[in-house]
Formats: sequence, structure tokens, C-alpha cells
Amino acid sequence: MAVTRYITLFLVLGVIIIWYFTRIPHHGTLAVDVVCMANLRALSLAIDAYSIENNGDICEINKWCDQSAELVDEEKYYTCPLHQNARYSYAINKHLAGHKLKKIRAADRTVFLFESDAGWNGAGGLESLATGRHNTRTVLMSPLSMDMFKGYTFHKPIKKISFGSR
Repeated sequence: MAVTRYITLFLVLGVIIIWYFTRIPHHGTLAVDVVCMANLRALSLAIDAYSIENNGDICEINKWCDQSAELVDEEKYYTCPLHQNARYSYAINKHLAGHKLKKIRAADRTVFLFESDAGWNGAGGLESLATGRHNTRTVLMSPLSMDMFKGYTFHKPIKKISFGSR
């Protein structure tokens, strides 16, 4: 399946990038940030693959990890390397429930996945955003762009879908 090939290619490229940055002196923090961003990207691609197989619907918000896990090679992609002693480090924007992936991807600067302490199948909003791991907050936006924000706020409405309200 073409989607699985793209996910595998992305994961292999992520490993190469991580390997490269861990070999550069004094860039350990950057390497960890890259790993965290690669994890979010891999999870997003798994949700995209799920959507393709399910008429454009994204995973159910309260089951997104369960439903995407079949498409993710390893459980390690659900954990930020700085989230020690935890198995799950990310959550999905709870306000995306009921929206088609196409609509979410068309929205400008909508929070899709983000670092959180919400656990397996975690979903939430601004209140669930993890702090204190990186010097920034790691967030995957839609359309697929990765951001590491310092002091970023998510409560402003963005088109018809936003992080803070439905």
C-alpha cells in the first residue's frame, strides 16, 4: 500500500536525521526536538492513512491511539524523548471531533497534535498542553507544519476549527 510506504520512508528519514544530529557536538537539544517532531509527524501520517481507509474520517478522538496504532511500527513514536518514565506524550485536538480530514487540512494554522500528559488516547485543548519538557512547546499544525513555540497561545479561533472552541 502506497500510504504504508510513505510512512516507512518518513520514519527511515527521521532516523537518519536523528542519527546525524546526535553525532554533532553540542546539538543534543536540537536532536531531541527533532525526535519529538518526527514522532508527531509519524503519528499524523498514521491518522492520515486511517482517514484514507475510512472515507476521510479521522480517528475517533477518544480512540485515536488505538486506531492509529495498527499503522505505527513501534510504540516509541507515542513518547517524547524528554518525557521520562512515561509511555505516551501526545494528544489530539479534541475540537477536531466529527470533522473530515480534508476540512482539517484545509484549515489554516489549526492545532492537530501536541505534547501532553493526557496519556493513551489523550485529547484536549489548551489546558492539556504540556510544558517544561523542551524550551518550547511542540505542536503539529494543520496543514502539516511543525512548530516549536515559546509562549504560544491557542485560544484564538482559526477559521471554523480552532484549538480552543468548536
